[in-house]
Amino acid sequence: MGNWIPGFRNQIVLDNVVLPVLPGSTFSMPKNYTIPDVFSGNNLFQFVYVEGLQYPMISLNTMVMSNWFTAQKMALWFLTRNGDDVASAGTLQYWDGKRGIQAENCKINVMSIGATSGEPLLRCRLTLLGAGAITQLGAKPSAGTIAATPAAFHHVTLGGGLSTTPGDAKSVASWDLTFSNNLDVCPELNATPYPTEHNSGRLTGTMRLVKQAGANMLADGTACTFTISPPSGTPVTITVHNPLCLDPEERTVQSPRQMREYNYALLGQSPTSAPFSVA
Repeated sequence: MGNWIPGFRNQIVLDNVVLPVLPGSTFSMPKNYTIPDVFSGNNLFQFVYVEGLQYPMISLNTMVMSNWFTAQKMALWFLTRNGDDVASAGTLQYWDGKRGIQAENCKINVMSIGATSGEPLLRCRLTLLGAGAITQLGAKPSAGTIAATPAAFHHVTLGGGLSTTPGDAKSVASWDLTFSNNLDVCPELNATPYPTEHNSGRLTGTMRLVKQAGANMLADGTACTFTISPPSGTPVTITVHNPLCLDPEERTVQSPRQMREYNYALLGQSPTSAPFSVA
C-alpha cells in the first residue's frame, strides 16, 4: 500500500469526529519486507521475501477547532494513563474519494501546536499509530460537514512567566509546543504481522519561543500558560510547569528587527508530575 495524500474529496474521521485536513497529511502502512540475499546453487537474483511488522502510520496537518480540541481529549491522549500506557484515541477512517480504510486502536504519538504573529491560523500536526489489520471501506464514512471555526494566533493568551513582566507577553513573535508519547510496538507475538497495540514510553515535551531581542528570557523552571480559545468552544489552558532552556546564548542575525529564539525541554516537577497540564 502506498502513501495516501489528502485531496479535495478526502475525508478523515477520528473517533466519530470529522477532522479538517490540510495539505501535507498522509496515511501509510508499509509492508516492511525483508529480502534476503540467498547464495546457493548459482542464484543470481533476489527472489525470496518475508513480510515484517505492519501498522498504520498517519500524519495529519490540521486546524485547531472546537469540534476536537478540548482539555478532555488532550488529557486522554497524553496524561490519563492506565499503568504507564495512554488510552486509544479511537478508530480512524480515511477516505480518498473512491476507496477508504479503517484503522483500529489508534494512539496519538506526537502533537505539535504553535502560532506566529502575522500568520492567521494556528499550526497543528498530529501523528498517530494504529494496530491490527486495516478494514477496507466501500463508502464515505461520514456525510457531515465541519461547522466549527478554526482558531487563529490572536485566539491565544499567554500567561504565567510570559506575562509577569510588563509587555513581555507581547514580545513573543512565535511559539511552538510539542508533546510526545514516544510510542513503541508491543512486543507480543500473536502469529500475525500486525502488532496488537503500541505502548507508551516516557512523556516528553519541547517548547520554542521567538522573542524580541530586548525582552527577558523565560527563566528556567518558570511556569507559563497558553490559553487557546477556539471560536464557539471552551478555552483550553496548557500549563508548562518546568521548562529548561537549552540554548540561552544563541544569536541569529536578522533584519530589520533583531529576534532571539529559545528552545526548551519540558521537565516534570517530580517523578509523578507530568511536564504539562491542561484545564
